[in-house]
Amino acid sequence: MNNYITAILLIIYLPKVAYLWVRENWKALTIAIGSTLALLVIFYNFGNREMTSNRYTDNDVAVNFQDLTAAFATGGKRTMQVEMIAIHHTAGNAKIKVYDLAKYQFQKFGNVAYHFLVMPDGTIYQLRPLEERVPHAYGCNDNAIAVCLAGNFNDYPVPEVQRKTALRLCRWLLKKYKLEASNVLAHGELTIYSPNNVTDCCGKMFDIKKFRQEL
Repeated sequence: MNNYITAILLIIYLPKVAYLWVRENWKALTIAIGSTLALLVIFYNFGNREMTSNRYTDNDVAVNFQDLTAAFATGGKRTMQVEMIAIHHTAGNAKIKVYDLAKYQFQKFGNVAYHFLVMPDGTIYQLRPLEERVPHAYGCNDNAIAVCLAGNFNDYPVPEVQRKTALRLCRWLLKKYKLEASNVLAHGELTIYSPNNVTDCCGKMFDIKKFRQEL
């Protein structure tokens, strides 16, 4: 889309610039060049806002998204580049209230442990800005985005709406950080970073291999 807009602007303004140059109308020429550059910058930034934003946006599919990043204390800036997306489950009540979860995590970890929480109805809560670290897994707090699905998937499969929403979110994150599907890992697969990550999270009934194949 940006390429088409650029071509149209150049077609419109280049003849005008050339005409003003020949006429040596320097004031008008300066205004024409300045306005052209300003429009190019505006359209470029508009078209790329999704990739530069540290907030989740999905212009292709309407989702119920709520940004709660201002509601919780900062966990500090990450010190490494994002290399993976870690998938978790709450291992509890799927209908947990986000503030109750946050309160529990503050008491246990000193901060909210996830960047995103995906609810069974497809609602996405962004709990922390992407540039911040969160205490979600040993050895991976600085180089991973933590995505958590509400529910206990040791007891039942992931609801389809919730799973598809998590897929959309992960696709957006993969695109943003230029990662591959192989960079999406379940919490229990993070033992390569620390043996303390031995866990059945994100649940025995969460098929992480199939999830990766669908990304």
